[in-house]
Amino acid sequence: MQPSDTGTLDDPLAANVRASTQEAEQRAKTVRTILMIDADSDNRDRTGRVIRNTSYAFLGAGSGEEGLELLLRFRPELVLLDYDLPGMNGVEVLQELAGNPYYKPVSETPVIMLASHQMGEANRARLFQLGLRMFLEKPFAGRELLNV
Repeated sequence: MQPSDTGTLDDPLAANVRASTQEAEQRAKTVRTILMIDADSDNRDRTGRVIRNTSYAFLGAGSGEEGLELLLRFRPELVLLDYDLPGMNGVEVLQELAGNPYYKPVSETPVIMLASHQMGEANRARLFQLGLRMFLEKPFAGRELLNV
């Protein structure tokens, strides 16, 4: 191990891990990426396979909190957001994006809401006011997703 400029010892393995992580983050920022926030890992896996067969990269998050973190970190071109999430649900994620200054850098990211049930017009109108771009009914076929 070699001493660093700060007087500490640099671990070559740790340096490689940091470099790999930084490289992955940079790639995600330069490659067109879609983020899916859905608690159902099977849905994320299926959707990820469809998206990876295109020119897009795919990121998956199992909760609203994790999704917001990935959104800020990787700045995807599109977010697929499940309505029914444990903890912070899809509506709360949209509210954070629309109203919390912390998320201002990503507040204009297009969001498509994934819903497995019909919503009333008042609910839909409220979500569109928060910045939602469209709804996609679950379950959906890969072709439907690609047509979006």
